[in-house]
Amino acid sequence: NREVINMGVNGSALCETSVAKSVRLVDNVALLIINTEGNCPDDKFISTHLPAFIRTYREKHPKTPIAVMSFMRESREYIDDTAKRKRLAKKDAQRKTVEAFKNSGDNNIYFWDGEDFTNEHEDITFEGHSAGNECTVDTQHKSDLGFWLMTNGVMRRIKKLDMKKRIKSLTKK
Repeated sequence: NREVINMGVNGSALCETSVAKSVRLVDNVALLIINTEGNCPDDKFISTHLPAFIRTYREKHPKTPIAVMSFMRESREYIDDTAKRKRLAKKDAQRKTVEAFKNSGDNNIYFWDGEDFTNEHEDITFEGHSAGNECTVDTQHKSDLGFWLMTNGVMRRIKKLDMKKRIKSLTKK
């Protein structure tokens, strides 16, 4: 029961600091979710641009919780080993970025492994067949089922963060 602002800029967002400067103009943010993997070409690019994006956002919002969310499995990975290796390398770059911020004292940053959204404990299976394998329309872009799985995964993680305290603190201002 909260407003959600999707500042996605489709295939144009590449973790630019100019985008971070625009995003940070929104005040009273209870949680910033960064899901940039699809637009960034590779893990090296993410390792350079994601930290700069986060630092730029943190200049104005040092305590706002940030969740960096990697991609879900994609069915194309069953036919293209390169796609899987590339996704896993990007995921690792994001995880390492979050760890570096945590190690430098940022306790309000989290890594959400999108692959978990289609693993057995969160996935829907029917006669041993994983719905996670059917979550795209073209082996890459999410279908209604894919977005449903992703939304459920995100909601479970938001609940774990106990955002009620954060939202109450925002409404007192």
